[in-house]
Amino acid sequence: MRFMSRLMLVAITVMLFFIAPASAVTWEMAGPLPASNFLTQNIDEFVKNVARLSEGKFKINLHVSGELIKPQETKQAVRTGQIP
Repeated sequence: MRFMSRLMLVAITVMLFFIAPASAVTWEMAGPLPASNFLTQNIDEFVKNVARLSEGKFKINLHVSGELIKPQETKQAVRTGQIP
């Protein structure tokens, strides 16, 4: 799991070099689990690392279970563009 997190961090960091320096990117992320769940806590740590390593140029807003949509409706919401 740590390997995948680090690999994703490296990939995002490399991707940031291809984004115009003046532009900032923000993603909305819907997590299917509550904030107290250890998987959500790991995702939150990943989000913080991305923001730190990108020096604020790439931000992920993590929304935990039920904040945007019901967890079972996530796939349909992405498909229809309700959430990116």
